[in-house]
Amino acid sequence: MGGSPFQYFLAFSLLLLCFKGCYAKVGCKERERQALLQFKQGVVDDYGWLSSWGIEENTRDCCKWKGVECNNQTGHVVMLDLYGHYLGGKIGPSLVELQHLKHLNLSWNDFKGIIPTQLGNLSNLQSLDLSWNIFKGILPTQLGNLYNLQSLDLSGNHLEGIIPIELKNLSNLQSFDLSDNDFEGIIPTQLGNLSNLESLNLGSSDGYMSCGNLDWLSGLPLLKHLDLSWVDLSKAIH
Repeated sequence: MGGSPFQYFLAFSLLLLCFKGCYAKVGCKERERQALLQFKQGVVDDYGWLSSWGIEENTRDCCKWKGVECNNQTGHVVMLDLYGHYLGGKIGPSLVELQHLKHLNLSWNDFKGIIPTQLGNLSNLQSLDLSWNIFKGILPTQLGNLYNLQSLDLSGNHLEGIIPIELKNLSNLQSFDLSDNDFEGIIPTQLGNLSNLESLNLGSSDGYMSCGNLDWLSGLPLLKHLDLSWVDLSKAIH
């Protein structure tokens, strides 16, 4: 039996409302907005790149802020990309509140200080790029908790000490770059556990790095690019 034209119209209207409700763009979460504002407080922004990050009514939606991308359905921040904006200062721990963050790119800026250990709690992170800044100190072992990470680039800083063996846990890592830092010591053979790795760059370190053997490279069947320049391989080559 067919329905009346009114019934068809009513059904179509309800379907349209549902469609709009399901796909309407949602504003950012207040907790994540506050976390970004706290992050901004520690940033030196001489050129006003973050001027859209405001507290006024017309600038409250952090999903519309420069460098911020949100999930349209949930409103959670999924990407923070501030590449090459001449920003300085330090990265505070507030970014840990962005628990749905998948991509963090702060490369080619002048951020300094240590890399916050709290970044190791961003369990959904797929790419982390802090390259070409002025970070110093040791590499936090907590970064080994980023099990979903596919790309890690910390090149061009002043990081020192040994490469932590905890990074062996990054089993989904495809690209790994620690070049142009001040690391020292023996390259951990545990990096051979990173079986999905396609690119590995540990070269050009100002510290003294050596390699006990090269057997661990056999655990990287997908490797296409390898840079161990300036690494002492004398003990690894017989």
